Amino acid sequence: LYYLLSHPEERTKEQIGLALWPEASTAQLRSSFHDTVYRLRRALGGKEWISFKKGRYIFDRSLDYSYDVEAFEENFSEGPRLQTESPDLAIQHLQRATDLYGGDFLEDFADSEWAFTRQDELRRVYGESLLLLGGLLLAQERHAEAAEAYRKAIAHERFLEEAHRGLMRSQAALGERGRALRHYEELVVLLEEQLGATPAPETVALYES
Repeated sequence: LYYLLSHPEERTKEQIGLALWPEASTAQLRSSFHDTVYRLRRALGGKEWISFKKGRYIFDRSLDYSYDVEAFEENFSEGPRLQTESPDLAIQHLQRATDLYGGDFLEDFADSEWAFTRQDELRRVYGESLLLLGGLLLAQERHAEAAEAYRKAIAHERFLEEAHRGLMRSQAALGERGRALRHYEELVVLLEEQLGATPAPETVALYES
């Protein structure tokens, strides 16, 4: 089901088999594939959910359904599109997107290359959503909300210096200059201990200012 949802274009039995049962023989694939499609259609409530036309399978999106990953990506795409002409609306879409992200895609049972690739794509989009959201909130002087967005971005990817700088700017704007300075000092230790690196020039410049 998740494979078909992640591939809105039609897929052949061979493509699906290579993704889900890469080690299976032709006979094994035939048995596993048809049994799985049968069980999937039954679980969904009818064969119409998984259409088969001209040798290709597809999840029928003309039916009434809801998929959080799809809603997440749709809301994210509206953020960059609206950020200039309607920043308030862009913020709303980005907030919906980040609220929908509940963790890594198929984090409990991803075991195929296609799933790991999709997982990485969605992780990247979530990080970008938080950075863009933080920037828009900061521009509107909604500093406490911006700080929260940047904290989430750091929790998602702790070495992302752009998020650390955003948090420092938010803290400073909230009158918490001491907290911003301490955050920089903690970042210095983190980068040194974990990566053997030092902060980027932009981060150092922000600290000095």
